[in-house]
Amino acid sequence: MPGGTLLVLDHVRSHIRIVRWIQVLAAPLGRYVGGWQFARDLLEDIVATGSSSGRRTDPERASSWSLSPPSANGSRSEIIIVVKGDAFGEERWWRENLVGQHPGLRWGRELLKHLPDDPRCKLCAAPFKGIGAPLMRVVGKGPWPKNPKFCRSCFAHMEAHRGGAEVECTLLFADIRNSTALAETMSPSDFRSFMDRFYGAAARVLVEHDAIVDKFVGDEVFAIFVPGMAGPAHAARAMTAARGLVDAMAHPKEGDSIPVGIGIDSGIAFVGTVGEDPHLDLTALGDPVNVAARLATAASAGEILATTVAARYAGLSVSEAERREIVVKGKSEPLAVVTVVPASEN
Repeated sequence: MPGGTLLVLDHVRSHIRIVRWIQVLAAPLGRYVGGWQFARDLLEDIVATGSSSGRRTDPERASSWSLSPPSANGSRSEIIIVVKGDAFGEERWWRENLVGQHPGLRWGRELLKHLPDDPRCKLCAAPFKGIGAPLMRVVGKGPWPKNPKFCRSCFAHMEAHRGGAEVECTLLFADIRNSTALAETMSPSDFRSFMDRFYGAAARVLVEHDAIVDKFVGDEVFAIFVPGMAGPAHAARAMTAARGLVDAMAHPKEGDSIPVGIGIDSGIAFVGTVGEDPHLDLTALGDPVNVAARLATAASAGEILATTVAARYAGLSVSEAERREIVVKGKSEPLAVVTVVPASEN
């Protein structure tokens, strides 16, 4: 293509990444006046409106733009930018973020989780209360009004990239033992305070160990450990978090101890968005999720049960651990599990 350059980009997702890509490819065209700013303005136009002021070509096969930015000597040299959604799409965007090919999310969480205070964005851990909250609002990370579990920035990204990917991860469920019997011994207000202590302590421990705190349902909490946030040793992080959770519940900062049982499994699960606005949410689905939930139900107070798969992923010696088989609803064969020793017993 004489006098021009062909740029083939990912499906538009994170404009910062694509801007840098354009910058690298456009930089050799040094005769362009403001080539960098031109590329940036173009991309922001595409991200904001799905179109640009340039001439669109080949609309049936891909979204493309044919533009003629000015050069230093006043002549024009055409650049054609083609955005191919078919070749990449939402699954790749999710996979790259979940497995850690874009480390920015993990680094961001590592910083934000140390700013006070809970509650936090479910995805990036931006604080919604405390001294860090005003700063988060200034940078666009205040709570999203339609779904306060996420900050505005993360919800906008999820909304723009609905979907998910099947990735290797570790799932953790923590369940309060005999919660029905406990509720009978308390007034409704006292039981609410009891549950708030559980939710608060669980969220702090899990976020500290780089989990996505998926949801609190009744008397249990569900957390997802993905490589993009917890690192390649996501199973080991889940085991450490489980030990910390048992210890936090056995020795709370206030009130009586909280009896919890924990279940952990590792494997391939779908992680991504489900639902529609304003109830769009991030969750994990698949067999490892179901298994972890069943193990939490089977665990006694203060007990951590993990599948042998999760234990091996975490580098635990399965042959030396206490092993047993558990009949799990929906499984044709008993499930081999190990008992993970709590931190207080190590």
